[in-house]
Amino acid sequence: MTAYVFSKYPDGRRHALAVKAFNAETSKWEPIGSRQYPEVVFPGLMDVANYAGAGTVWQRDISQMPLAENSAEMAAWMERNNPDPWGRTGDGKFPGSPRVKTGTNTSVAGTSPIPAYLVDSSHPDCHFQKMEATRGVGLTPWAAQNILSGMIPMPEFAEPARIGDRGLAIWDVHTGVIREYFMVNRAANGDGWTAVSGGFSVMSPGFKKLAQENWATQLQLGSSAVARMHNTLGFVGIDEVRCGQINHALAFTFGAVSKGNPPSWPAQMTDGKSPASEAPSSPVHGQWGRLAADVNPWFNPKTGLPYNPMTRLLIVAAKKYGIVGTDTNAFCHAFNFEDGQTEKAFTGVDPWDVEKTRILADRVSTTAVDGSMLNAFSVKDFPWDRTEWAPRDWGRPDVDFTPREGGAAWRRDRDGVGEGVR
Repeated sequence: MTAYVFSKYPDGRRHALAVKAFNAETSKWEPIGSRQYPEVVFPGLMDVANYAGAGTVWQRDISQMPLAENSAEMAAWMERNNPDPWGRTGDGKFPGSPRVKTGTNTSVAGTSPIPAYLVDSSHPDCHFQKMEATRGVGLTPWAAQNILSGMIPMPEFAEPARIGDRGLAIWDVHTGVIREYFMVNRAANGDGWTAVSGGFSVMSPGFKKLAQENWATQLQLGSSAVARMHNTLGFVGIDEVRCGQINHALAFTFGAVSKGNPPSWPAQMTDGKSPASEAPSSPVHGQWGRLAADVNPWFNPKTGLPYNPMTRLLIVAAKKYGIVGTDTNAFCHAFNFEDGQTEKAFTGVDPWDVEKTRILADRVSTTAVDGSMLNAFSVKDFPWDRTEWAPRDWGRPDVDFTPREGGAAWRRDRDGVGEGVR
């Protein structure tokens, strides 16, 4: 019986056939030339050795990050209002459950994160599916018809997030086009998909110049998730958990976040639901935060014990790269994890499904959290009260050509003097 061990080509992001297999019978490494779903590029966006967001805002230096005057007030607000006491209607009728503190959004549990598929449309056997998306902030009819809609490269197994906003992102290494969609559902006639809105960016093929061409990783036109950023680059990757190392800032979902504040760069929109009276104390979408330097992953002062294993990974990343809220659930603050559909398509098992596989759970911790492997990914002890927050718009360029919510371009020396650049 032939045994296979998988490995990557050095430039795995250039070609869909980015996997070799070791044939134990011939003792040779052989390309897999006829594997299922050949358009899928392996490894994906969050591969530790080939992280797609390398050199972008997700890896900026926060060691000298200035602190907002009310940074401590915001940290206390984040802790005090988790779970969200106001809920999705902002009036307290549907508050978050007091049993849930900080959540984890995976493709198995929690509010499903946006699945991001890395594909190569140049492959002769690339699978295409029909998509219709006609709306989005600043989206032109031409772009809606010719970039977001029509036959797009999309693996046969691909699905949007199973619940919540049913988001979907497709990164095409051949064209350099990143497509993102919001509220994706099957078309009524069964032929393809429809999306309530969509957005995109166009980069150089292979995304090798992403840091130079779109350092802030913002959508160039249209809208999908709240922040109008390619925020899947801030999700916790499957490979990162396996390696025990997260090399970027963490995109989290706010439970509570106030109305009445404009977004903070690099976010371009916000959808706060908590009362506007809370605005002076609430961070906002896009506002960069971090954990205090003296937070020790191995000692939680509230319990006298180490933080939970997954929380320890988050703490290390939050101290080095920071955290940023990119979405809202009006329930509880939650961290987002890379969707497991692609791996499931090849292995048959979603790596986050601890009832079927313990591979990731065992990597995180050899000892069960709270006495159950089902809690191996628990981050309920994340120390929001030890967060520190930058002033809003920290790092925004002096001339910002990416408009907010369809507005004009912005120039620092014209801020507050009429609209836009003159």
